[in-house]
Amino acid sequence: MRLLLPYNTQSLPVSFYSDFHTGIAEAALELGHKTLRLDIADGAQASAAERDALYRALTARRCDAVIDLCCWGLGFSRITVWDGSKSGEPLFDSLDMAYMGLLLDQPWFQPLPGVSASRLYAAVPDRNHAEQIALIYPGVRLRGTAFAPPAVHSVNDRSRPWNERDIDVLFVGHLQRDALATSEHRRWPDGCAALCEATVETALAAPDEPLHVALLSAARSSGTALEGAAGTATVLEALRAVEPYLRARHRLEAVRAAAGSRAGIHVVGLGWDATELPGNVIRHAPTDYAGFFDMAGRARLCLDVSSYPDGANDRVFSYSLNRAVCLTNAAGYLRDAYAGTGAMQFCSPAQPAALAASISALLADTHGLRDMGDAGRRFTLDHQNWRVRLQAMLDCLAANP
Repeated sequence: MRLLLPYNTQSLPVSFYSDFHTGIAEAALELGHKTLRLDIADGAQASAAERDALYRALTARRCDAVIDLCCWGLGFSRITVWDGSKSGEPLFDSLDMAYMGLLLDQPWFQPLPGVSASRLYAAVPDRNHAEQIALIYPGVRLRGTAFAPPAVHSVNDRSRPWNERDIDVLFVGHLQRDALATSEHRRWPDGCAALCEATVETALAAPDEPLHVALLSAARSSGTALEGAAGTATVLEALRAVEPYLRARHRLEAVRAAAGSRAGIHVVGLGWDATELPGNVIRHAPTDYAGFFDMAGRARLCLDVSSYPDGANDRVFSYSLNRAVCLTNAAGYLRDAYAGTGAMQFCSPAQPAALAASISALLADTHGLRDMGDAGRRFTLDHQNWRVRLQAMLDCLAANP
């Protein structure tokens, strides 16, 4: 196959985006496919020069599919060609090209509805996302959904020998303090404040359930009608408001609970410097992408607080790549995938005392922790790489033509 890979030139020179893009391009070559990179400056609207570059490229050699990280190249999908009608036909449709959008965030923060393509597919980091997309974007017609969380790139292995690791427990992630203030001061969006409050209470009572399940349950309990376009808009607005609050709250509670182990808990990111924390929590300023891997390579344990209960973010795999054992609440997919390696340990936001006990027990077994880290790295390199992810996407395209 020949794959078109839009590249957002406004992204940071070295970031998750450039790293993922390189990983996919390299994976395509390993699998025997060809790629065409096309630079874009504004994903929502292709410039005249970018349109010309696309026309020239596709005239020279037709592509079979677009693989678009974050849907940042959606502006290309809006280019039309004359087909005798007043509106014209989307360019990708005129060439029978598939469009695979990689949703590297919650689906309610992704611009999937802005894509113009009849052969539309999504790659998602959580197996609940297909159901969520259908709920919040009922007008979007996906031909298929591939489960493809962000993968690892072997060049990011910065793992140090075990006797040189000076971080007991590492947590990397911003603490969005304004999201926490939302519930404390009742500043939910107008029109859905009661639903947001009820969703928070339901989600806190069942923190391992997908968020949209909590919202629908809260709506039924409160008698909130969610039918029609107005109901869909309410669901979308409520999810966009509630998820950042829950994410911030779980992060804060997990770090405080982890400190109960009396181990050194290193937190990296914005927002922590203005937060009251136990004395054994060591705050670090935000780091860049390379710095993240350097710190992961120094850690014995890494703490992950995920909003993907049946999926994974890229951090858990990066920790494992660097031979650190990961403690995470995302026990759906990861529990089965890493069974037998010990590299993924699981904790629930509903049991903070158990988190501290797990940290103490794991750190006390130095040899066992090292062996689990080694096993996790081997498994991650074999099964959580971009070659595996790209193949899952291509299999989805083939199975849903």
